[in-house]
Amino acid sequence: MKPVRKFNPGTGQSDQQLIAQYVVRETELEIALESLETNIAAPSCQNTLVVGPRGAGKTMLLARVAAELRRNPNLSPHLLPVRLMEESLEVYDIGEFWLETLFHLALELEGSMPDLARELRGTHKDLASRWREDMAPQALAFLLDASDRIGRRLVLLVENLNHLCRDADSDFGWALRGVLQTEPNIMLLGSATTRFPEIDDANEPFFEMFRILDLKPLSSAECLRLWNNIADVPASKQTIRPLEIFTGGSPRLLAIMADFAQNRSLPQLMNELVSLIDNHTEYFRGHLERLPKGERRVYVALIDLWEPSSTGEIAQRARMDVRTTSTSLGRLAARGMVSPRGTGSRKHYLATERLYCIYYKLRRERDEAAVVHKLIRFMVLFYSNNELAKLSTGILEEAARSASIREGIRRAVEELPQDRLPIASDWLAILQMAGEAGGSEESQSQVQLHSNQLGARDPFESARKLLNLAMDGELDDLAEAIAACDEIVKRFENSPEAGHRADAAGALCLKGLLQGQIGDVGEAISTCNAVVERFGEDTAPTVQALVASALLLGGVYRLPAGEVEVLASTCDEVIERFATDDAGEARPQVALALVYKGATDWVLGNFGKVTAVCDKAIGVFGHVDEEEFQALVASAFAVKAAMQGALDDLEGALATRNELAHRFEHDDAPELRALVAIATTCIQSAEGTLNRSEAAIAICDILVEFFQDNSARSIQGIFNVVSSVYQSIPHHISEPNAGIELWGNTFKILRANDTLDRHALVATILLTKATIEAERGEPEESIATVNEMIRRFSKSEALNVQGLVTIALVKKGESEAEIGRVIEAHSTCEEIDRRLIALSGQGELDIKWQVGLLRTQVHLGEGQHGVAMDALRSAYSAFIAQDDRMIRLTLERVPILVQAGASESDLIEILTSDEEKCGDLLPLVVALRERIGEPIRAPAEVVEVAADIRERMESDWGLREPAKE
Repeated sequence: MKPVRKFNPGTGQSDQQLIAQYVVRETELEIALESLETNIAAPSCQNTLVVGPRGAGKTMLLARVAAELRRNPNLSPHLLPVRLMEESLEVYDIGEFWLETLFHLALELEGSMPDLARELRGTHKDLASRWREDMAPQALAFLLDASDRIGRRLVLLVENLNHLCRDADSDFGWALRGVLQTEPNIMLLGSATTRFPEIDDANEPFFEMFRILDLKPLSSAECLRLWNNIADVPASKQTIRPLEIFTGGSPRLLAIMADFAQNRSLPQLMNELVSLIDNHTEYFRGHLERLPKGERRVYVALIDLWEPSSTGEIAQRARMDVRTTSTSLGRLAARGMVSPRGTGSRKHYLATERLYCIYYKLRRERDEAAVVHKLIRFMVLFYSNNELAKLSTGILEEAARSASIREGIRRAVEELPQDRLPIASDWLAILQMAGEAGGSEESQSQVQLHSNQLGARDPFESARKLLNLAMDGELDDLAEAIAACDEIVKRFENSPEAGHRADAAGALCLKGLLQGQIGDVGEAISTCNAVVERFGEDTAPTVQALVASALLLGGVYRLPAGEVEVLASTCDEVIERFATDDAGEARPQVALALVYKGATDWVLGNFGKVTAVCDKAIGVFGHVDEEEFQALVASAFAVKAAMQGALDDLEGALATRNELAHRFEHDDAPELRALVAIATTCIQSAEGTLNRSEAAIAICDILVEFFQDNSARSIQGIFNVVSSVYQSIPHHISEPNAGIELWGNTFKILRANDTLDRHALVATILLTKATIEAERGEPEESIATVNEMIRRFSKSEALNVQGLVTIALVKKGESEAEIGRVIEAHSTCEEIDRRLIALSGQGELDIKWQVGLLRTQVHLGEGQHGVAMDALRSAYSAFIAQDDRMIRLTLERVPILVQAGASESDLIEILTSDEEKCGDLLPLVVALRERIGEPIRAPAEVVEVAADIRERMESDWGLREPAKE
């Protein structure tokens, strides 16, 4: 991350550093410099005042002006910046102001004119030591003399001029005005948090004295430019919008968020806003605590209301009288903390810095915080339709925990010899933690202990039985099992026999697994650390393999808390320590570490490192003859080629693909041939021969052909690799979604099964293909793909396959409705109903809301508006509050319903019929209300999201706003 000053920019920085950080407010900089340049030869100078709330970039702008005055050859010979401190705490009258200016002039001249600087410091010291109020003319005279001696006019950069006028004596403003009007060698570029009486009142000293330069909130383009100049995680025009809304376009707040965003995707950042607020509590709390009691009470009432509020409403919330509240609001507005909107009886107030409201809500009671969390969830989903979805880590995490990896590890475990059972137990631990992220009911049920089956008194035999029972999922008494593990460790950890030490290490690994299963993740991590501490220096190969397993297990335990970076660094350690293991005992752990390392780098956006991980896998396992590891090598080549293509390294991608083909040209294994084909397709996409969505469809076709002729067991490796390769395509795709969400849902369905089903995989791929075709605007092709899927699998007895077919039928119905095939769409809805009845209560398939939306669309297509709305009311009961999939689905389908003829008023009535559900959809409801002209008062963040929804409805769907009702 690039260093950036969120406070005190320019202090202790070189001009070069400051200029590199200044990437916004270019127009304002040009205006300020233009005003100064016109002063060079003018008989009287134009003074400028920069006005903007705290954090708007006033200090940065003034510091940037100073840097330009020092470096610009057209300005530096004529103008010298004299920048006063942001808080001129010692200035109480005009004399002290000139004395302070003299001090800072000496500082400015230290580098270029050290003798004069030394003289001015002495003058300042002398004046300060015998200072009297009537010595102001002497201090000014020394300043003017210095200006004449250096041959340049002085540009006084004075911050918080409004506070200076407030705190200084009553003569200060008039005295300063007199000098600025009569002395052309002194000009002022000042700043203020808000317009203040001295500049707006004709009876005040600064009336019509300044050219006012208002700092507006940053635009989306400026927010994007600032973010990409600071953050490690790049953003796009789409992804920056929610951050712009939450910060109100404040450069300081945006910089704070960018600082917090290190190695976080934007959805992660939004979801972790609570942590950001907590990290900056002192920033938020400090300004509140510095307010006088009455003003603080009024301000807290305003931010608690969180929407534009009248004086009466704020007074009622603050439990104060209206007159006192009005006075406090005026003072808060003068401080720049409150912004008034409207006039007269319609005048409302809101907090200038939006994150104050979020800070207060998130730190209050649970119900208050829930309102913010709902808005954050909605914004992540709404703004993730395009780029945000592609930055989301959810799908990759699903892939990393998918059934394919679990099954692959399970097979590796089964093939280990009996004397490696301790290792096998830990592999089981890792696959279970990877698959279930620890502590879930499903994962607990897989590791149960039967104390009555422990039988053998010998701890060594008990360990064997425990491990075997763990592998079979037939253990029941956790406490007794953990105690047995402790006994085994105690007996064997210091044994001279390597085999016994391996048993102790294996038992300790098993203990960590069991602790994780009962939810003691902290203890489980400590146990994994204990394995490393106790056995890390043991040179026995089997023990070292167990140490590697413990490291990985401890890293995987961090995933539920979102600590992906910890797992990434753990993988680095395992690879570094064990990748050169001559005995080969830790090869499975190294292989798994490489898989996880590639996945974590992908999740963290370290795309360049993914190719390095692939190179490492090729280097470590390229010479190993076992089929399992050769598949890993081929997969590494394929992923590397795809990633190089995605990063526009076409020459490298082609070379990698050719090396893959050459190395395995005599190998007839179908998975290797498929990998070559997939790598080729990804390269074609990168070089433009195929666009991304065409490439995604082509990959689907490759996989269907491959899977239909090969057993499930032979495809574990390729399925894992393809799921990763597939991500490289939609990550850069231009069309929305591109089947990403469906791909992730597919993994969830597959996770419900302990073994992979070839039919389920083919059905998944066909469904993915149909989804992409629909999103490409090819409904006929999408319908044909679904029909092919139904032809293949309609009679399958597998519930997961039937679930996929049902989802595909919904996709088919949507395509039919889109092209006006109402009768066919009706028939499809009836078929879906029959299947839902058959699937009821079996599996996690719940698409009733989606079907209800489809049926509503079909009725609207028939012109049956009343029937359609009744269908939607009935289906709304299936909408699950706080369900991301349903919120996203509603966002996607409501514009289609409006386009088909649904009344916004009816939609509002239905969506607001349940308060909790309405809270999840609040910005959408506000957008619909605004479309029909209903008066709306809502938090500024909600209103801005609603405006974006309306804009998208018009741009994407051509939905002009209806006549106002």
